[in-house]
Amino acid sequence: MKVFKYSTEHLECIWARSEKGQGHYQIYEKENQEKPVAIYINQRSMQLSNDFPKPERSYKYFKEMCEIVGVLVSAESQDLGNEQ
Repeated sequence: MKVFKYSTEHLECIWARSEKGQGHYQIYEKENQEKPVAIYINQRSMQLSNDFPKPERSYKYFKEMCEIVGVLVSAESQDLGNEQ
């Protein structure tokens, strides 16, 4: 079993599996955990929610999002974040 959780002041990231069994990371705002603001699959694939602001840099927790993505990229680079 794989467990991963990373938090910043306003965001939380957890590892999950889709209904099709694909591993990915879900990033939520702590104040609204009903749906993720982003799904990180790997360094080449990340999906933002339809509600994510445009331009993306205007997101109120943009720096925290960058921190989380940096941790995920680092983990993936070290093969700590790749469970199929």
